[in-house]
Amino acid sequence: MAATLAGTGSFFGPWSHNRAFAQSKPIKLGLTCDASGQYGNSGQDDLRGIRIAVDEFNAKGGLLGRKI
Repeated sequence: MAATLAGTGSFFGPWSHNRAFAQSKPIKLGLTCDASGQYGNSGQDDLRGIRIAVDEFNAKGGLLGRKI
């Protein structure tokens, strides 16, 4: 049992350290959509939808503890 716990700690150790270090930086997203022209209105709807989703995620604590 002790060997299993020691192996688990060495396996998850790097990720727990990196996650704690990276929590201060927000997660950045990119969106490709039409901003003008024939499909500009559709692109603006996409952008509004993404902003609403991001606000909802951030209100619940973000993604993996980080703001989006």
